[in-house]
Amino acid sequence: MLDFLASRFGVRTLIDVGCNSPETVYRARRKSIRAVGVSGDPQVARDCQVIIEHDYCRKPLFAGEFDLGWSVGFLEHIEDQFAPNILATFQGCRVVFVAGTDSAVERWAELLQQAGFTFDPDATEGARRRSTMEGGTTRTTGLVFRRGESLG
Repeated sequence: MLDFLASRFGVRTLIDVGCNSPETVYRARRKSIRAVGVSGDPQVARDCQVIIEHDYCRKPLFAGEFDLGWSVGFLEHIEDQFAPNILATFQGCRVVFVAGTDSAVERWAELLQQAGFTFDPDATEGARRRSTMEGGTTRTTGLVFRRGESLG
């Protein structure tokens, strides 16, 4: 799926928002994508050169411009009052891929669209078809959004 998104959108940079491990970051780097993760868990972030330690419950994070924002299995843990802090990170992303519980993805789809992102049904279908992640979350709930672009 990462190969599909990288090819479709010319991804050269990636930020993994709410990463529980640096696995996606390392996978992206093996594909010559400059990648970094963000984790509020000190055990994950400390002593890891590719993870930014940041607590979204304390403040927003604008980490720079990225071609792809990635968040899988994290957004369902975020209370509404902290959503703007994560949206600050996504605002630096040209494309955002999210996956998680049905209710979380539905809620974040609305938040992303309110923030100026456009749902991309074709890219969503393509990403879902190419998902190889265990558990099937990305295959069943993964959604792709593009910042500030009209698809119609």
